[in-house]
Order: sequence, then structure tokens, then C-alpha cells
Amino acid sequence: MKVAILRKPREIIIEERPIPKIARDEVLVRIRASGICGSDIHGFHGKIPERRPPGIIVGHEAAGEVADVGAEAGSFKVGDRVAINPLIPCRECYSCRRGWFHLCDAMITLGSAMRVFHDGAMCEYLALPYRQLHFLPSGVSYEAGALAEPAGNAIHLLNRGTLEIGSTIAVFGTGAVGLMVVQTARLFGASKVIAVDINPFRLGKAKELGADVAVNASERNPVEIIMQETDGQGVDMAVEAAGFTATYHQCAEVLRKRGTVIALGFMDPEVTLPMRNIIYRELSIIGSTAFTYEIETVLSLFATGELNDKPLITHTFPLEAAQKAFETAADPESKAIKVMIVP
Repeated sequence: MKVAILRKPREIIIEERPIPKIARDEVLVRIRASGICGSDIHGFHGKIPERRPPGIIVGHEAAGEVADVGAEAGSFKVGDRVAINPLIPCRECYSCRRGWFHLCDAMITLGSAMRVFHDGAMCEYLALPYRQLHFLPSGVSYEAGALAEPAGNAIHLLNRGTLEIGSTIAVFGTGAVGLMVVQTARLFGASKVIAVDINPFRLGKAKELGADVAVNASERNPVEIIMQETDGQGVDMAVEAAGFTATYHQCAEVLRKRGTVIALGFMDPEVTLPMRNIIYRELSIIGSTAFTYEIETVLSLFATGELNDKPLITHTFPLEAAQKAFETAADPESKAIKVMIVP
């Protein structure tokens, strides 16, 4: 089978590997779509070698078709269409025993070497424990199934922040997850959604997907605009999906009293926080990472059409063109949001 390997920074090569053999509790998936995540792009640039080292098969956002089934692999059968949860928990640690599988102390992540080196999904076939698979509903494309990972992140963070009907929300950063937050905030009943970015194309997508206001932070002060839009009170929730000290400060500035910052982005390894504002306005800062049961909700929402994957998928490449796919995803002039590789 063909696989896409990060050979060195900015170089993806295609190699031939044997089709993996499956264990009794595993399923062999013929990968049909695999998305390029922002963390994959960081690895492509060589910024996080501890997570995306040279030699790894990249990719963790994927969906495909069952090609073979182990003797103890649940109810899956050959031909089933499935989405993949890329986070493989131990199911034995403190977090797993409480159902926090995404916080597993011994987590294995597809296409990552954060704890354990594990090849990813930009390949033709992948062997996985059957518990990592979820049936794709009829009518949901493989590409939408591959988007279940960023969409699951979006719903999880809104659940973490307990967004309520009628709430106002500002989303700083309109990459794939940020745009999913814009969509899902509407489903949670947000009365006003404000998107902030410096990319006009992505801000246009945010408006298309339900944002009431789109603020280009390179042209206008987002704090001033958001305060105007909320009659000087601030928003109930601010989602930080960019990862910079400046945007974390802006999130804190635009919150109403007892508002909540959802911390998702981490481009800067460390950020400073305006503690006086946090203390005297009793603001909450809640971290959010990955998802658990939300993937089933995501797939149901794709099936009903309440979540729309099509505006996010801007480019599609065959596996053999993985180098070009990564160059496109990494190019700020390409108008890329979610680049899909279709083996």
C-alpha cells in the first residue's frame, strides 16, 4: 500500500508498505478521506518534532471503509462505512475509569509521537481497535466523516463552557475548528455569534456559516467592535482558537462579568493573562481538548444537514500528491481551510 511520510521539514514522500495485519479486536480500514490538521502543518514546518518527527505517517482526521474484521471486533463487517476516532485510550487509568478517554494518561494518537510513536491515516489501509470506529450514517460523505474530529472538538468545548440558549459568543480564530464553533454555537442557541480573524476569506466563510458579525482584526479593533455589539456588556463566552497572548488578552477584555474564556489555541508556548481583570470580574478560563462521546452527535448532525461540511473543504488531492496538499494547506494565500487527501 501507499503511505505519506514526513521525511523532513517541508517534505512529504510516498512509500510502499505492506498492508497491516489485524489483531482479533481490530478492524482494517480502507482509508477514503484524510484531512490535514493545523497540527499537521506545524509538523510539516518542523515546529513540533516531538509530536511529528521525521519518518512518521502523518494524519489523524480520517474516515473509510471496513476491509477486514478481527474475530473479536464487535459488530463491524466488511463494507461498513466508518469515521475514525484518532485518540486510542488505555481504558485503565484514572481518567479512563471516569469516562474521560480523551484525557487518558497513556493516550496513543494517530500520526503523532507525543507519548508513543504511532503512524497516522494518510495511507491506503489502517488497522485500528474496533472501539475507535463509528458508523457513518447514510448520506454522510467520507470527507464529512474525516471532519468529525474538528467538529467533535467544537461541540466538546461548547459543552465544557456550558453555552446556554440566548448566550453571546465571540470566536477568535476561524480555522476549521473555529468555523465549526460558529456553526455549532448556533445549534446551541447562541443569540449572537461574532467571529474574529485577520483572514478575509475565512471571515467570509464564518458569515456563510452563521456568524452575525465578522471582524478583521488587522483593520478594526475587535474589542471595541464586540463591546459595541453587546451594548457595552461583553459576550458570555469567548473561544480562543488562535493561540496567541494578544488574542487571549482580547478574549478576557470582551467578556461580561463572570464570562468564560474557552482555551483551545496554543501557538505561543506560554501566554500571560490579565489577572486583575480576571479576578475583579470573576472570569472563568476553561481548557478544552479533543472530544469523547461528541463524535456520535457530530455524525448525527451531518446526517440531518444541521452541520455543513462543504464550505470547509476547500481542496482535495490524491494521496500521491500529498506534498502539494501540504504546501497548499500551509500557504496563507491559497484560501485553504480544510485540505483533504483522498487515497
